[in-house]
Order: sequence, then C-alpha cells, then structure tokens
Amino acid sequence: MLTHLGLIHHEQGQFEVALQHYRRALQLRPDYAKAHSNLGVLLQAQGQLADAVAHLQHAVRLQPDYVEAYCNLGVILQAQGHVEDAIATFEHALQYKPDFVQAHWNRAVAWLLSGNFQEGWREYEWRWRRPDSPPPAFAQPRWDGTPFPQQTLLIYAEQGLGDTIQFVRYLPYVAARGTHVVLACQPVLARLLRACPGVQTLVVKDRPEMACQPFDLYIPLLSLPGLFATTAATIPTDVPYLTAEPELVQQWRTRLGAEEAFRVGLVWAGNPSHKNDRNRSCSLATLAPLAHVPHLALFSLQTGPAAGQIDQPPRGMVLHDVGRQLGDFADTAAVIAHLDLVITVDTAVAHLAGAMGKPVWTLLPFAPDWRWGQHNAHTPWYPTMRLFRQPAPGAWEAVCQSVVEALTALLDHRTHDTEQGLVVHQSCLTPAAGEAPR
Repeated sequence: MLTHLGLIHHEQGQFEVALQHYRRALQLRPDYAKAHSNLGVLLQAQGQLADAVAHLQHAVRLQPDYVEAYCNLGVILQAQGHVEDAIATFEHALQYKPDFVQAHWNRAVAWLLSGNFQEGWREYEWRWRRPDSPPPAFAQPRWDGTPFPQQTLLIYAEQGLGDTIQFVRYLPYVAARGTHVVLACQPVLARLLRACPGVQTLVVKDRPEMACQPFDLYIPLLSLPGLFATTAATIPTDVPYLTAEPELVQQWRTRLGAEEAFRVGLVWAGNPSHKNDRNRSCSLATLAPLAHVPHLALFSLQTGPAAGQIDQPPRGMVLHDVGRQLGDFADTAAVIAHLDLVITVDTAVAHLAGAMGKPVWTLLPFAPDWRWGQHNAHTPWYPTMRLFRQPAPGAWEAVCQSVVEALTALLDHRTHDTEQGLVVHQSCLTPAAGEAPR
C-alpha cells in the first residue's frame, strides 16, 4: 500500500511525499524489490543518480527477473554516460523477457547514441509497439524502399519538430525512386517545408486535407535512415536543404533594421512538455555572461513560456525580442537568414539553422539526445554546427563559459580580419582543424 501511494504521489509530481512513502515501505520491508525500483526512479527525477543506481541494482539482486527495474537502471546508467553498461543492462532484461518493448526501445536509443547505426535503426522500429506511440492506422501498405513508378508515397512526419526538420533531408533520395511524394507534416512547419526538395505535395497531418489525400504507399519519416542503411559516413550532409522564403527575408530585413554588430540569435529553452526538458533547457540568466562580450547584437528567438524571461533580462544584457513576433518556422528561418550565428539549446531551432547551413552552436546536457553522439564537438548531421557539452550533469555555467571564450576568440579573429580587409570565413564559426565536421 505504501509503495502504491508513493507511486501515485510521484506521478502527481509530489516528490517529497512520494519519497516518504517509499522510505517507510522499505523500513517495514527492506527486501521489497518494487519499492527499491520505484525509489530509484524517483531519485533519478531529483538528479540523485548515484543513489538511484544503488536502489535499482539492489532491486534486481532481490528479484533477478525484474525487467522493469533493469530498464530503469539502464536509463540511469546512460544518463551517467555509461552507455555500454546501459546496453548490457537492457539486454539482461531481454534475456528474461525477449519481447519486452521498453527494453528494445531503450537499447535502440543507446545503440544510436553509441554510433551503432546498423543495429540501432533496426531496433528503432520497436517504437511502434510502445503504448504511447501507436503506428499510423493506414490501410495502404508500408513502403519497403523499392522503386514506386506511377504510385504516390505518403511520408508521415512523427515525433518532434526537430525530428521532422532533421530527416526531411532524405526526401530527394525517396523521390529519386518514384513518381509522386506527399509529405504530411506539423502545422507550424507547413510554410517552411512546402518548397522542400523532393516533395511534390504537402499536407498538414491530422487535418481533413490529409484524409482526402490519395496515396498508394506510406512510410514514417524516421524510418527512412534505416531504410537507406545510413551509417555515420553516409548521412546526407548537403546543406542548405531548407531555405527561407525570399519575401519573408525581405520583410524581416525591414523589421530587424540595420545593425553593424555581430548578430547572434539565442534560444535557451525548449518545449516544457518535452520529457527531458528539465535537462536540455537552461535559463536566460545562465547566458548572462554573453552580455559582457563586446560588439554583439543579441536577438531572442525564444518562444513559449520561457520567452517571458526577457522581461527581466540579466543585468547589462540588451536583447532584441524577436521570438514573440514569430508566427511559424518560416518566420524563424527568415530571421535566421539575417543572423551571423545562432546559439541554442537542443531545440528545433538548432536543426533549422543547421538545415539552412547557418553557423549554429548547440548547447547540450551531459546526457545528450542520441543524435548528437557522446563526445565530439561536431556532428555528421550538420556541417555548420558546433556542439558545446556539459562536462557534468547540470553544468550549464561551464558550457556558457566555453561559449563566451569561443565567441570572444571568434570576434577577435573577425576584428583582425576586418582590419586587414579580409572576410571572415565560415570555418571560423565551426570547429578548428582536428575537430572539423565531416
């Protein structure tokens, strides 16, 4: 009963009450594996990873076939940076229950993070068996990658906005195998993607226009990398593959006005409903040291609740509020076209700037999303992107310090080149030799 009560309060976000119930349950029954597992998950949510691991390891010692505890343990090991140990833990769960969906899904993400794309893409298809991710209910057959002359293929965008922006790069390769490609995407991306290479027709997903759109075959967008047997060496890296509308670019040129300083766009927070938002987002206050870098013009691209932080900016920071004027991602692209650099946490704006071939510095948590890999300062997905990683969980200050140092060096270089009558090459904005993007 106490463990059940703890779970209820945990799900309601009442962590301290849940903690009391779990600890009381373990006082009464120290060998209760479920209480140890639930307490481990709660401690993870509070950032106490070492204690969380201890309780989950004890849970599987008490109950060796406790597959849910193995999965929870693996997730925390991955959050600590122990990816190979996490994969081994997910495989322990699968030894006891070979069709355990969550273990397959977790292992897919861990494999992709480690760079094992061959196994990762295959295992990634387990996402459709998750209760919160039902497959599209289409009567038409799923495309298997073979040529489809005289047929219409529907590509169905899934997951987040950044995922859609990242993976529409595959559409020209799809179009090369068939006659007609239809992309069904999210509403806020419709204007941006209507001229995307490889798309003959664009519809907004889950709207009547999509229900009226005839097609013969379909494929989920994030299944394309696996279908094309993508490795790190074969990722399509031709940028830009997305561009801003010329009319919007002109409109925003007028709205932004003339500015001689180096223009930097900032995004410090993602969608608060994202399951990992507390780790991937920071605050505007965290970026306060940028206010002391000379010769910058800072433009906020921030939208959503976090945009309200602009009303009380860090001392000395002058920030042009553009984000609250943006209608959709077509507007965002038009603004980015006027910027010299975008600095952002892991949001769709990072993907957009990268897809446009604009210099972008992406700030990552210690345990990053799988697509950014584990260690490098570059990513094969976006040649003009530089990655700044937390050296420890929650260490945003260290990330910002690295950004300030890199930005200061960049501006010093730019000033020197300007004085010499030279033009700054884009390579100055991306990693130096020895860590250059592929």
